Amino acid sequence: DCKAPLQQFFCEGCRYEFPRVDGVPRLLSRDPRFTRTESIAGAYDSIYAVQNGVWESQGRTPEFIRFFSGFLDQFRSSRSLEIGCGEGFLLASRENGEKFAVDLSIEAIRQARSRAEADFSLALAERLPFPADSFDLVTSVGVMEHFLDTAEALREIRRILKPGGHYVSLTHVDLTRCERSAGIMP
Repeated sequence: DCKAPLQQFFCEGCRYEFPRVDGVPRLLSRDPRFTRTESIAGAYDSIYAVQNGVWESQGRTPEFIRFFSGFLDQFRSSRSLEIGCGEGFLLASRENGEKFAVDLSIEAIRQARSRAEADFSLALAERLPFPADSFDLVTSVGVMEHFLDTAEALREIRRILKPGGHYVSLTHVDLTRCERSAGIMP
């Protein structure tokens, strides 16, 4: 929360040592505004512990992953971050540069680690554990609508993007049947 550099996951600024879970740094905020994080993480852990292919059941098919990965290829990146990496399907499809990923669910990260090479952390989008100007590309797929504080998450994303970097987000939009049939887009 204080944004001080960590030394072996110990913060000199707030004198807190962040734990690891199954080797993954648990860099979740201790800010009282984000106390819901624990219950949200627990809910996702429950889902990922009993289901495989959660992304595909939400419409993120292998065809979609190929399409979206190809779309991301137009953005040159030596360092990229995926916020809400889930089971790691998109992360595994990406070829270029150093890859980093955050999620709230250790169960999702366990599955993602079996698919993709990346530097994984348990972290909130509102409190990204990276220095300013760290990434050329930041992505999130079906995650932004779950941010606890969208404005704060977007400030964090802007902070960690290098000058000229890109944030690519896919947000689920629920349209009524009338809006879909009329072709109305938000």
